[in-house]
Amino acid sequence: MTSRMRISCVQLAAYPVDQAEEGLAHALEMVGKAAREKPDLVVLPECIYPAYFLAEWSPEGFSQRLKEVEREFQRAATRHGCYLAVGMAEEREGQLYNSAFLFAPEGDKVATAQKQFLWHFDSRWFACGELGSAVETPWGKVGMMVCADGRTPEIPRILALRGARLVLDLTNLVSTGADPSALTNPQVEYLLKVRAVENRQWIAVANKVGLEHNSVLYCGRSGIISPEGEVLAMAGSKDPEVVTVEIDMDDVEDTVHGVFDPLRDRRPSTYGHLTREHSRLAIGTLLEEPMVPARHQHRVAAVQLDTEVEEAELLRAVQGYLHRLAVEGVEVIVFPKPKPRPPSEIGAWKRVVDAVQGMTAVVPVVVAFTWPEEAEPGLLYHTTWLFYRGEVIGKYRANHPDRLESRWYTPGDLGYPVFETPVGRIGMMAGWEGLLFEPARILALNGAEVILWPCRMEGQLHDDLARARAMENRVFVAVANAVGEGASGLSLLVNPDGARVGQAFEGKEQAVGAQFPLALARCKTVVTGTDVIFDRCPDRYGELVEE
Repeated sequence: MTSRMRISCVQLAAYPVDQAEEGLAHALEMVGKAAREKPDLVVLPECIYPAYFLAEWSPEGFSQRLKEVEREFQRAATRHGCYLAVGMAEEREGQLYNSAFLFAPEGDKVATAQKQFLWHFDSRWFACGELGSAVETPWGKVGMMVCADGRTPEIPRILALRGARLVLDLTNLVSTGADPSALTNPQVEYLLKVRAVENRQWIAVANKVGLEHNSVLYCGRSGIISPEGEVLAMAGSKDPEVVTVEIDMDDVEDTVHGVFDPLRDRRPSTYGHLTREHSRLAIGTLLEEPMVPARHQHRVAAVQLDTEVEEAELLRAVQGYLHRLAVEGVEVIVFPKPKPRPPSEIGAWKRVVDAVQGMTAVVPVVVAFTWPEEAEPGLLYHTTWLFYRGEVIGKYRANHPDRLESRWYTPGDLGYPVFETPVGRIGMMAGWEGLLFEPARILALNGAEVILWPCRMEGQLHDDLARARAMENRVFVAVANAVGEGASGLSLLVNPDGARVGQAFEGKEQAVGAQFPLALARCKTVVTGTDVIFDRCPDRYGELVEE
């Protein structure tokens, strides 16, 4: 078995349903164009046939034609001697599905995946389908998902747990804008990069360009993303194109930055909320509660500083930020995570925590402060305390120590609590936990409106992660990243749309604040017809909690 393969992502022009046959001819022509580059695998977009917007199409009596089109793509795979992934409508037992098919060079249909997370008007004609399996190919296991499935982190995670090292994402990514050559979409900007990194997978994306039905605009941007989140090649947003890249399926490091493995360092036994009915969770009742938006506007700040200075200097810095930010009207402050310390170096841990707690007594601010905690001799946690007016109103013990921390620190034993505070419902995660989708998702299911994330990370990965966690759960996220050795700063505040509403400099001590109108976190509808919480399928996520 060889691990090197050539992948061609084919970007097609959009055709309306009344030009379905022209659209099919265009797709087959572009497959032929891609075949000239000698790919092992060709990936086409979602809903090539008959189209994506099906308001003027009736499937009655059309089952035979759908089968005929399938056979045309089977013959194309055989003719060009490659694997071929195709998105089209599928009729099965009287139901219509938005499906992806994978044909082998011999013409066999070796895999099918049906879109599960239906987007916008999808549900008007498509039923919620079943996630496909990860199938063996000469280069390793391959899985498929369809477009908005990539917005639901459970779906690509299950594919990863099934062994998929490459995920084919057949999309109809939509956009808006005045310049056809400058269109984009959150999935190609950061969400799919996060999916690749958090699952250690290659992702191949194929999309359309142009207008369908004069109202559905596609952004193109077809391409290949590495398991490190690097875009190896990407098409533009205006024209049909073929993007071809050679990858090595075995060229994947299990750990990110050498310190955290997002698959092996999971704790499935703590993820039970992911498989529970929404009516049994806090989110099921919270979203029914009335809220006056004007009464729930709060200013939140993330502080980035060097936590590795002398204790007295650190405490002076903390006190200074508390008082200055309180004067600015900040109501929530999150400080960054310190470097992990071995037991021999944390003798003063309680003195530091007590000092910060005392400082909060004189400012009307909710403060999240992270420091080592020795619960009993030899039992260490990395703990984030939530202080308000000198009292402890919440405490979170990090559930996922990284590889360095695991030498000394014990995984948390408090679950994923959400705390009712004077400034809303707050949940916390710490350090490399932001690389896992599970903690943030469980906090959202537990009713968090704001997630505070103290971390200590290099580079800019935490930026993409924070935006993904905010958007996929429709919550606010405040990231306080340290500066100094091994930490880059670039702290940020993100709203439920995944947009940065505050951002700090790189490598510079600084506080950055933004307004959090919490009513936005009570609306889980990302677009008409699609709810990021209630359109999940928890009864299908059993694999996420298996050890």
